[in-house]
Amino acid sequence: MIFSYKALILAVFPLATSVIGATLPLESRQTCTLTCGNVADSLPFIQSFSQSGSDHFYTTSTTENAQFAAKGYAPQGVAGRIFPTQEPGTVPFFRLFNAGWIDHTYTANQQLRSAEINITKPPYADDTIAGYVYLDGSCPGTIPLFWAFSTSITDSFFTTDLAEYDSAISSGVYNGQGIAAYIYPAA
Repeated sequence: MIFSYKALILAVFPLATSVIGATLPLESRQTCTLTCGNVADSLPFIQSFSQSGSDHFYTTSTTENAQFAAKGYAPQGVAGRIFPTQEPGTVPFFRLFNAGWIDHTYTANQQLRSAEINITKPPYADDTIAGYVYLDGSCPGTIPLFWAFSTSITDSFFTTDLAEYDSAISSGVYNGQGIAAYIYPAA
């Protein structure tokens, strides 16, 4: 006799679901639904770099980007897409600024934010909430936003391009800091 797993599964599955369904009251059955923001509501996270200040800067505001361009920040494209307002499943992506180092950094981690403000010397200061991001890749279509930091030029660099991240680290200028957040790709 040839044993068929497919036949066994097809025979048992309706029985199992009807038994499970019959034994659980309707109100105790739970469905796992992931609540994510609408990607159509996200905005480009624009990246610029100041050669003189060795500082990467990111914003969703075209007006703010133009103001930084007037200060000598050159556009470098779009790092990805983030939300300008709180959406389901997102957390604030804090922008901090270190005036002593001329460095903007970004974090969704409250403990890291606190450490940068209270422990780092010279200290970072809260600048604004750059937007809203995900802490993990649970929402469909999101990708990691990698963070690298350079102690030699005191610059925080963020990218969704793993090859670019690896190249920055292998250059010896930046140290890998891991994943800062999960965002939507630029295109």
